[in-house]
Amino acid sequence: SGAVPGGAPMNVAYHLHKQNLDPAIITSVGNDKKGKELFDIFSGYGICTNFFQIDDQHETGKVYGKQNENKDMVYDIVKPVAWDYIKWENDFQDLVSHAEYFVFGSLAARSLQSKNTLLQLLECAKIKALDINLRPPHFNREIIEELLSKANFLKLNQEELELISGWFSKYTDLNDRAKLIRDKFHIQNMVVT
Repeated sequence: SGAVPGGAPMNVAYHLHKQNLDPAIITSVGNDKKGKELFDIFSGYGICTNFFQIDDQHETGKVYGKQNENKDMVYDIVKPVAWDYIKWENDFQDLVSHAEYFVFGSLAARSLQSKNTLLQLLECAKIKALDINLRPPHFNREIIEELLSKANFLKLNQEELELISGWFSKYTDLNDRAKLIRDKFHIQNMVVT
């Protein structure tokens, strides 16, 4: 029905805030109307925006979603955009090392700069919660395996579980697939949607 803010980590922050918790978001937005709108929306919610970077070179991220013939959502994730260029800031270390959880998505690793920043953040984090979003062509096996090896908690959908477990086995049973991924990557907790 129109443009709405989104992305897995932003959605998590919004819902954590509704539970009277105090999330912060690390991202980068363009120095444009959409970037200002995102900043104002999250500031208006009372969610910490101190870690929003403003990118003068790239526009705010956009994703176009539509339903296919099977009523599944398909996405056109525009690239390059500001969140592909999240730069390391020393303030991140203090924020993340004191946070109870660090929630991150796999899409942040689609570009080298944001991926490198993400890997530094993961070194600081206590409990790392990975929300896999396998959206072709924005992932590759090597990066997904690297992120899985760093996660304590994993959220993925059934199709993503089938794809990833298929890299390592011919299992067809959902429980066998989930156990394989938990055991292989030492994942403490997993949610399959």
